Amino acid sequence: MTWLETRVPPPLVFLLGVGLILLLDQWGPVFQSDFSQPIALGLGALGIGLDIVAIRQFRSLATTLNPMAPAQASVLVDGGVFAVSRNPMYLGQAVILFAIALFLGQALGFLVVGAHVWWLTRFQVRPEERALQVRFGAAYAAYAARVPRWI
Repeated sequence: MTWLETRVPPPLVFLLGVGLILLLDQWGPVFQSDFSQPIALGLGALGIGLDIVAIRQFRSLATTLNPMAPAQASVLVDGGVFAVSRNPMYLGQAVILFAIALFLGQALGFLVVGAHVWWLTRFQVRPEERALQVRFGAAYAAYAARVPRWI
């Protein structure tokens, strides 16, 4: 299934996850808690913040934001949020999905988060890593050894 690698835009994968969680919500919440919605709002803000900061870092370094063409990266971004996670934008998406599931009380929504992380790892992150290894060589290898893929 290598033909799927870097073919489905990650924002589309994210939106499909949101849609699936909302579809699951049609059957009503699975759990309720006084704390789940405030925590979910905080996590949602964290996920959005991660995405915004990471995108700004890419733009400030004038490297490509196009996840469909990782070989076009002009700079190895390894500072800021990229010093904590090699994929803060994808991590931000996963945190937002988790927050939506938590907010709605959808336990099955957490499976959607897992599927999102699996899909991105298999069909987006690993191909990106291969391209960055070719493009940046030892510098990328050192970065990958130092910083976790997700967190």
